[in-house]
Amino acid sequence: MKSLVAALLLVPATALAGAYAIPTQSPRDLALAQSAVAEQNGPEAVMGNLGALAGQEGLSATAAIEMIANTTDWSDPSLGSASTVQHPTYPPTAALAWGGRFSGGMAYGLGAGMRVSGGGSLFWPENWAGATRIQDVDQRFFEARFGGGLEVVKGLKLGAALVFYRITETLSQEIKLGSSYGSAEVGLAGNGWSFAASGEWQLPGIPVKLGVDYRHQGNLTLEGSAHFSDILPPYQTVLQDQKATQKTTVPTEFYVGASWAIQPGLHLMGAYSFERWSVYKDDTFVGDEGFTVTVPRDYNDAWVYRLGLEEDRPSWAPQLSLRIGLQRSISDQPSDTLSPSLSDASSWGFSAGAGWQISKSFRVDGAYMLALLDKVTASGDAFPGSYTTTVHFLTIGLTWRMPH
Repeated sequence: MKSLVAALLLVPATALAGAYAIPTQSPRDLALAQSAVAEQNGPEAVMGNLGALAGQEGLSATAAIEMIANTTDWSDPSLGSASTVQHPTYPPTAALAWGGRFSGGMAYGLGAGMRVSGGGSLFWPENWAGATRIQDVDQRFFEARFGGGLEVVKGLKLGAALVFYRITETLSQEIKLGSSYGSAEVGLAGNGWSFAASGEWQLPGIPVKLGVDYRHQGNLTLEGSAHFSDILPPYQTVLQDQKATQKTTVPTEFYVGASWAIQPGLHLMGAYSFERWSVYKDDTFVGDEGFTVTVPRDYNDAWVYRLGLEEDRPSWAPQLSLRIGLQRSISDQPSDTLSPSLSDASSWGFSAGAGWQISKSFRVDGAYMLALLDKVTASGDAFPGSYTTTVHFLTIGLTWRMPH
C-alpha cells in the first residue's frame, strides 16, 4: 500500500531546469536576450550586474509585469496525443536604487530588487494518457537581492548582494485504484539564502566594456502536505492527508558579457551564461509515515549564448530606443528521466522591444520573446512519448528617475 503513496510523490519534480529558467521580466533585458551583462544602465542592474549600480545618479525605481503563455504538445504512437491547456502566468519584477559619488569622485550605488527567476506552469487536459503521472504543475521560484556597487578604481566597478530565494509549488495527479481513480495534490514551499557578486570594467582607450555576474547556489527544504480525494475505503488508511518534505538546490549561475559602442547610442552586446544543473541528481520526497522515495534525475549542466543590439535615442527619434536579441540555450538532459512534469530541452529564443522617454523622469519599455524548444523523446523507463514546447513572453514596465 505504501507503494501507492510513493507513486504520488514519485513523479512531480521541481521544474526549474534549463528552459524552465524564466527569462527576466525586465523589458530592456528581455528584448536584448539578457545579453546586457556589461551594459546595465537602470535600477534593474541590481538583478543583472550589481557593479553597474555605481555611477547611477540619485534615486530611481522600476517595475514590470510579464505574461508567459506556454504550450507543450505530447504524442506517442501507441498512447495518442495531448496538448497542455493555456494557462498564462504573470510574474512581476521591481527594483529600487540610489547612486552617487564620493568627494574624491568615485561612484557608488545601493539597490534592492525582486523577480520570478524560474518555475513551471503545465496544465494537462483531464483524462489524458499521462494523468496518473502528472495532471497539473504550478510552481514559482522567487529571487530577491539586496546589495550595492562601488567603483574601486576608475573604470572598474564591483558589486555584491545577499540573495533570498523562495519556491512554492502545487502538483496534482490521478491515482489508479483498481478499476477506479482517485486524485492527489502536493503543496510545498520553502526559503533559502545565498549571495551574488558582479563586476563591470570599461576597457581603457577603446569603446568596450566587460561584465560578469555570479549567483551562488542555494539549498532549500520545501515543506507542505499531500491531500487525497475520492479514495475508496480499502485505501483510506494509507492514502490519507499527510505532511511531506523535499530538499532542492537552486543551481549556481555565471554570466559573462561584453558591450561594444559602435557609435554613440548604438551598442552591440554578447553574453554567455552557465547553469550548474549537474547538482540536480535526484528528487527525494520524505513523508511523515516513515518512508523515503528517491527519484533519479542526473541532470547535465546547461549554458546559453546571447546576442543583442540596441539603438538608443537616434537622431530621427530622440525619445526612442530600439532593441533586438537572439539566444541559444543548450540544455541536453537525460531522456530516460524525461517527465511530462518537466519536459526540458535546448531552445532558441528570438526577442525584440522598444522604449519611449515619456518625460525627463518617466520611461516606458516593452518587449516580446518567442522561445522554441527542441523536440525531445523519452527513453528507457520514462513515460513514453515526444514533447515539443513553444513559449511566448510579453513584458511591459515603467521606470522613474529622480530629476537632478
